[in-house]
Amino acid sequence: MDAFPSSYFVTFSLLILINAPTSLCTNDERYKSCGKAFMCGTLKPMKYPFWGKDRPNYCGKLGYKLDCVNNSIPVIEIKSLNYRVLDVSYQDKTIMLTRLDYWGEICPSRLVNTTIDFISFNYTAGTRNLTLGYGCHLPSSQAPTFEHSCTINKTNTNVVYPSSIPCNESVIVPVFENNARDLDQNRTDLVTALDKGFALQWYVEGEECKNCIKSEGSCGIDPSSRFICYCRDGPSIDECHKHQDTITE
Repeated sequence: MDAFPSSYFVTFSLLILINAPTSLCTNDERYKSCGKAFMCGTLKPMKYPFWGKDRPNYCGKLGYKLDCVNNSIPVIEIKSLNYRVLDVSYQDKTIMLTRLDYWGEICPSRLVNTTIDFISFNYTAGTRNLTLGYGCHLPSSQAPTFEHSCTINKTNTNVVYPSSIPCNESVIVPVFENNARDLDQNRTDLVTALDKGFALQWYVEGEECKNCIKSEGSCGIDPSSRFICYCRDGPSIDECHKHQDTITE
């Protein structure tokens, strides 16, 4: 008498499992992808608003793409210039950078001013622009703080700081104010001051990503570039809930 009800129950249970939504059985792929951090060299793990490498573009904002050069050098491109990422602070929402073309040298192949994307970033306090002069004509009576011979694209020239004398070209490069003062007082050299870089603060909403992370979600963006919280069972507009109503896409 009991055999039929038991077999019926087993069959019924199997049918439920087979027809259950996949979102209840497996994690949303975007949730898993955006849960990964960008890892490169000795840099701290980086997540939203940054993306790149193992993090697809829906895991971060436009203008925050990272690359890992030679599997060891973290790089971000801003206004067609590449910058080496030195450090990051999620508490202050700042990223420390130095120009990749000036890393360890002062004679790059292209002489281009530093410009940043003010929609995404802004300089932090304590930043000073250094003006470097190239092809400068030095009067015998005037000695600059720094002068060095250069060969740029097979042309011999010189680089001078500060650039307060007639020069063929000049380049603006930002550094930390304290390193600029050390350079002015001959307590450091130009290459060291440039290598220590400068900092930018990023403009991205912070609280909604914090709430998403607290609810065990992964921060990202939707197809309209608006913030979205990717959860195990699908995306949510703000944070993950135990029995949330997910967004239908």
